[in-house]
Amino acid sequence: MRNKSMRILSVAVAALVSAMAVNLEASQLLTDNVSKHGPASYPGAMSKVSSSGEISTGATMSFLVDKSLGGEMGNTDPELVKFPTKKLQDGYSERIGTTAVYGGWHSRYGATILIDLKSLYAVEHVGCSIRANGNRGAATFKAMVSEDGENFTPLGVWDGTQSVLDASESDPKRNVEIVVSSENPSKARYVKVFLSTWDEATADRVYNQLVIGELAVWGEALPE
Repeated sequence: MRNKSMRILSVAVAALVSAMAVNLEASQLLTDNVSKHGPASYPGAMSKVSSSGEISTGATMSFLVDKSLGGEMGNTDPELVKFPTKKLQDGYSERIGTTAVYGGWHSRYGATILIDLKSLYAVEHVGCSIRANGNRGAATFKAMVSEDGENFTPLGVWDGTQSVLDASESDPKRNVEIVVSSENPSKARYVKVFLSTWDEATADRVYNQLVIGELAVWGEALPE
């Protein structure tokens, strides 16, 4: 099962180089990720994939913890919770390890992160930079959206092919950016993200550790 997932990830990485898998250029960044190299560049930052600029939303991120849910969406690995979520918006991919958040080794828990955009937007894409070097990776990545923070509907599930790669910073043997996208933008203020080293469909562990470098949301302002 692990070899199969690695093959899927390798195919995704190859697709990324052509930049054909997902087009984020027409979308605007909604999560105020820090730019380390100016507004037009994207070395190591999930924040600067978009050439359409960004909307300063004041977005915040928080880990959700509900121990009764175990390894399901809604709970987070206790090791991940020890890290400040500002590391997920600091403008660096996982390539710079000191800016990432680390889950426990062989943990049965994933990461559930709630993003509050502070207002309603048309949400189109959710991207995440993760370490992917054989032992570390993500087998599950999905996103849900909500207008009120209570009632969530699916935005999408990563299928191993919808990905974005920064060739200048990313090393396919070390880290990769993965993206969940929707053909139909969803009106939402809240975005709930779930990543796990476990394959939900088979209940098998695929990787030994989850390491997240950056998390970002793209979309558009709603018509007034």
